[in-house]
Amino acid sequence: MAEVTNYNNAEFCWLDLGTSDREKSKEFYSNLFGWFGFEMPGEDTGGYSMFLMNQKPVAGYFPLMPEQIAMNIPPHWMSYLKTDDINETVKLVKENGGSIVVDVQVVPTQGAMALAQTPDGGMFGLWQPENHFGSAYKEEHGSFSWFEYGCRDREVAIKFFESVFGWQSQTSPMGEMLYTLLTKDEKMIAGLYELPESMGDVPNHWLPYFEINDIDKGIEVILANSGTILMPKMFVENVGHFAVFQDNVGAVSGLLQSVKMENC
Repeated sequence: MAEVTNYNNAEFCWLDLGTSDREKSKEFYSNLFGWFGFEMPGEDTGGYSMFLMNQKPVAGYFPLMPEQIAMNIPPHWMSYLKTDDINETVKLVKENGGSIVVDVQVVPTQGAMALAQTPDGGMFGLWQPENHFGSAYKEEHGSFSWFEYGCRDREVAIKFFESVFGWQSQTSPMGEMLYTLLTKDEKMIAGLYELPESMGDVPNHWLPYFEINDIDKGIEVILANSGTILMPKMFVENVGHFAVFQDNVGAVSGLLQSVKMENC
């Protein structure tokens, strides 16, 4: 299993889980991926903790604050993009019709973060690293593997991401839908698609996918641990099998057993 030691500017580098029950989340993801929940020491952490794999960080988790619960903010995953200059990126977000929900905050010795929103309402995080560069693994079992943005206006979203992060886009048919591949310097960053009417009032959102070496077993574990399968296992040629699930506190993410894992 190869470790990651750095992420490029405008790449996804980290994610964390806002949960209504830290113990239930620890148990769920320990059973699913073998993660170990490590609670950060000190009273000033706000309950922020790390999920570890091979004693290395792969994601964070934290208790939702009372005011978040009062606002009916559900448990959720927040995806973070690396930036070499967080203040400049915040400026670009604002200049291109986005908004800053949580302004730049310095995490001593670790880095600086902010939470942003696209013009069409999608939330994402920004991270400028110091000692904490992000997940120690990616595209390996139990680590993030892919990110997709579901939206209702493809052109608005694409224009924003191209202007803020310098991404390029290529849209082509995928079955009965159009799928946009977002790249930077010919490297794949994420996918984008328009939400179907059947998804009703589901807000625009970034959805992270976690790599898994046996998706069928993963689905069994999810169901056995009070999770729900929202989108059953599907296959995309040259990509692999994927599914979307809701965990035992209500946060939504995906599983991906990529072609490379199936050929191992």
